[in-house]
Parts: sequence; C-alpha cells; structure tokens
Amino acid sequence: LPVYSPPYFGVLPRFDAATNQLKIEAIEKDGPADQAGLKVGDSIVAIGNDKIDSMATFAAKLEFNDYRQ
Repeated sequence: LPVYSPPYFGVLPRFDAATNQLKIEAIEKDGPADQAGLKVGDSIVAIGNDKIDSMATFAAKLEFNDYRQ
C-alpha cells in the first residue's frame, strides 16, 4: 500500500471575510508556494480551475485533488 502524504502547500492562509478571499499570512521558505513565487498578502483565488471561496474549499481541493505535480 502507498504511504499517505498529506497535502503540503507551504503557506499559512487566512480567510478574509471582508474581501471574501483567502489571503496568505506567511510562507515557508523554499516551500512549494515560495518556489511558485507567491508572497505574503497574495490571495489564493483558485487551484487549477477550481475557485477557492473558503478555508474548507481550500483544504478540500488540496486534500482530494493531486495538484502536487
């Protein structure tokens, strides 16, 4: 059986209810988000073609879709 590896994006996200966006509060140095060029203060609006409109959606998209290629 394959070993389960939880999704890892390398960010500390926060949902901003005022803007209805997921904002990046912190980024792990040399993590996937850092390597992709994301910055503190950026908004995560989609993963692939999937719109991100809540923390739950963000977690579900990372957990149930393999965007770690």
